[in-house]
Amino acid sequence: MKLFISTIILLVTCESCGQSFSSDDSNIYIFEYPGKIFGQTIIGFFVTHETFAKKVSYKINYSKGKITSIKKNLDNNNYKYLKKDDGNIYIEGLKLFCYESVNFKVKRLNPDTFYKFLSVRFLDMNNKDRQIVMEKFVK
Repeated sequence: MKLFISTIILLVTCESCGQSFSSDDSNIYIFEYPGKIFGQTIIGFFVTHETFAKKVSYKINYSKGKITSIKKNLDNNNYKYLKKDDGNIYIEGLKLFCYESVNFKVKRLNPDTFYKFLSVRFLDMNNKDRQIVMEKFVK
C-alpha cells in the first residue's frame, strides 16, 4: 500500500514538473548577442506594450563550464518595434531582432551547453519562464 501511494505521489509530482511553465508570454521576446570579451554573452528581454517596448538585459560571464557572474541592466527607455510576419519583433532604434519562445530555440547564437549552465530545460521553456530563471541568478 505504501508503494502504491508513493507511486501515485511520484506520478503527480512528475506530471506537474513537466507542466510547470507559464502559458502566456505573448508580449515577451528574447534576444542575445555576444559580449565584448570572450566568456561573456548578453541575453535580454523586451516586454511589448501597444506602441512601445521595454528592455531588461543580463550580462553573463562564464568560465570553465560554469556561470561566474550575472549582472542585470534595466533600461528605462521606450523602444519602437515592428511585429514581423513570423511572430518575432524588430527593435527599430537598436536594429535588433527579438524572438518568440519557439523561434529562439532555432535562432539562438550560443550552443546548447551554454544554456544548460542556466537551466537544463532553458531551451524548452517559454520566454516568461526564461526571464524568471535569469532573475533567480541575479538575486
